[in-house]
Amino acid sequence: GRAVVVWTQANDTSAGAAWVRHFDPASGWTAAQVIQSAATPAGRVDRISVGIDAQGNAVAAWSQLDATRFSIWGNRGMPTGVWGSAQLLETMDELGRVDGNPRIAVAPQGHATVVWQASGGTVANRGTWTNRYTAGAGWGTASHLVTVSGGSAPDIAMDVNGNAVMVWGQIEVASGEMYTLIQAKRHQAGAWSSAIQVGRELGANSLLSAPRVEMNATGSALVAWGQGDQSIRATVAPAGASWPAPTI
Repeated sequence: GRAVVVWTQANDTSAGAAWVRHFDPASGWTAAQVIQSAATPAGRVDRISVGIDAQGNAVAAWSQLDATRFSIWGNRGMPTGVWGSAQLLETMDELGRVDGNPRIAVAPQGHATVVWQASGGTVANRGTWTNRYTAGAGWGTASHLVTVSGGSAPDIAMDVNGNAVMVWGQIEVASGEMYTLIQAKRHQAGAWSSAIQVGRELGANSLLSAPRVEMNATGSALVAWGQGDQSIRATVAPAGASWPAPTI
């Protein structure tokens, strides 16, 4: 099938540009090209994420250091390897703010959702933010999805109908004890749900790695993460249901 690969690499104008190549089974790989914003050619790309729809169109999002801070950018490419102009996906230009760790999921129909982590700047604006690409219409407006300062980087996945699950880790203090929570939100019918607890651990079982999520065609969602006891935990929820206790 078709594939798209993205990476960061220095070029003549940037210490870390965003690059891409497309693969077509009939014609092979396209030439490598830069897809970041031409308006800020010196901006260093830190993290980049990409997804592909059923027709071979790709949507990418990345964190880019411009003149003063890291911002989130997005772009869309056709199966032929022709990409549009990169667009800034958020405009929270606060002193000390860093928008990073973007993750993107693309539905077969071409719709895409990107989530990322915001740190620094105003405390109330920290946490997880999101923006959505609608096929045929373009990018929407960034919105604040999770108001957690100090949580882990988010991850996101979509099913064939465009329903999404986003997961992250955060700290909870209760009765003098510090717990690590694995949390999730579902996106269905154009709206995000409230936070859903996936896992809660204490002490040696505290979170070691950021959680990851994958969804199958029917909407079942697997969430997995590493823990401080050097184990890998995972749990699977059917479409629209809660996650049972994780297993090793």
